[in-house]
Amino acid sequence: MADEFQYEELCIPAFDDFFLPNLSNDNVRRHLSRLLWFVHHKIPPVRMTNMMIKIKPSQEHSEPVHNAYIALSRKVEDAISSPAIPTNENSPPIIVPEPTNSPY
Repeated sequence: MADEFQYEELCIPAFDDFFLPNLSNDNVRRHLSRLLWFVHHKIPPVRMTNMMIKIKPSQEHSEPVHNAYIALSRKVEDAISSPAIPTNENSPPIIVPEPTNSPY
């Protein structure tokens, strides 16, 4: 399901219509941080940046909310700063045999 978060058709109802209007509740903010933890690499960078700004807790929020946000911030920063897997354009293509209809 994480792959679907790259499309606005899912992001708008999930984030804009469901989670963001309820951010005043600590549980919603914490669970949204957990959701973003698992799908942040699929969310478009601009949306992810906006989400991080919107879910940033204030001093009135509980410690678990702050901890979830800090952990998510670190994970997102690590994902951005880690180099992408290099591809070697000179390497030959990988040949995968086609499956057969053999019963074994």
